[in-house]
Amino acid sequence: MRYALAFAVVLAACKGGDAIHELDPSLSRMMEQPRGTAFGQTSAFPDGMVMRTPPAGTRPMDLHETADKTPSGSWVDTLPPWITRDKIQEGRARYDQFCRTCHGVAGDANSAVADAMPLRRPPSFVEPRLLALTPGEIHDVVEHGYGFMPSYASKLDDDERWEVVAYVCALRRSRHAIASELPADVATELQKEAR
Repeated sequence: MRYALAFAVVLAACKGGDAIHELDPSLSRMMEQPRGTAFGQTSAFPDGMVMRTPPAGTRPMDLHETADKTPSGSWVDTLPPWITRDKIQEGRARYDQFCRTCHGVAGDANSAVADAMPLRRPPSFVEPRLLALTPGEIHDVVEHGYGFMPSYASKLDDDERWEVVAYVCALRRSRHAIASELPADVATELQKEAR
């Protein structure tokens, strides 16, 4: 009974009561509302700044929508900043799953599938024409396909495509690496293998 009485009081308050302020159905109210502007000041945060530093480990989402081209329309010539050695290893696993059959273990198109395609072999990543491709161009080929190569957009999400691109770039670079420019741990490992 007590709940019914409380409900009746609330319902009565809703009926016929005056609005707190006059309703404005136009869109002008959106322009007049309190808001912060980029690089502006605010009392909402202790440091008084509207723009906030992103949390550690985050990256912009718009990177993925036009990832292979810059805003000016040219191809991206560097890998995304979130690519790490671990991400390259993940790219290697995906390369082994999807690309290796045609392009070979070392990316040199030395594979049984390539041998069975005498009219149009899969290209080698270490030939000069492909060495000249930017990471953005490689990403575009993985996403949309090229020639006999199908699109892998339905099999690899954007992050996974970039990981494969990073691994392909590592494969290409491994053929032309200068020993003095290698990280110390990699140089030490190579010296052990050479013995």
